[in-house]
Amino acid sequence: MERVKSVLAPGSYLAITQPTADFDAERANAAAAKYKQASAPLVLRSREQMDGFFSGFEYVEPGLVGISE
Repeated sequence: MERVKSVLAPGSYLAITQPTADFDAERANAAAAKYKQASAPLVLRSREQMDGFFSGFEYVEPGLVGISE
């Protein structure tokens, strides 16, 4: 994320999506297992882990939320 931050123009917004097991661990882990040998494996991250990616950023509404929000 430091590299991303270093090239963003002032006033830019950053939005990302990230799979998580926070809501349905069994289903999420089953999906991630299917990608274990892929060239780009599916990595599940918790809300706390995702919050760490945004260190130094200021959240705007709605902030760090589930995709349905």
